[in-house]
Amino acid sequence: MLDHYIVRPPKAVELQLVQMLRHDVLDPQRQIPSDLVLSAHDYDTEYIHMAAYDGTKIVSTVRLNPLIAKINTYVVRKMATAEAYQGKGLGGGVLEMAERVAVARGAEGFILDARKEAIPFYEKHGYILTGAEVSHTDGITNFTMTKQVCDGN
Repeated sequence: MLDHYIVRPPKAVELQLVQMLRHDVLDPQRQIPSDLVLSAHDYDTEYIHMAAYDGTKIVSTVRLNPLIAKINTYVVRKMATAEAYQGKGLGGGVLEMAERVAVARGAEGFILDARKEAIPFYEKHGYILTGAEVSHTDGITNFTMTKQVCDGN
């Protein structure tokens, strides 16, 4: 399904387009809108960014944050796919590619807070619901999920 699309890390000059996609996809559900300004994390090389492109248009993205408290665990954040591109495997493609980069850097696991409607997507990609419910400052309740890297993955 990804034949028509390119999945790669976004270039620094494309990060503002990544942020605009995040804003367009994630903000309508938030009580407190995010801002279109990039954070220092967006430029930090310890963070892993991945995006799917339809030509030059960024249509899906994810960012993995290194988690210092748990050795070799990354936090999956900022997962967003443009509505017209959902259901085409792009979100899974960017997530899997970002995970591969993290594993190459020594990742042993991943953790994320998923919106209720996103739980089946993450389960399909090997994440397990921990049962922990988290309320964020944006007013949305999320559910913590984890994934351990298995030998051979």
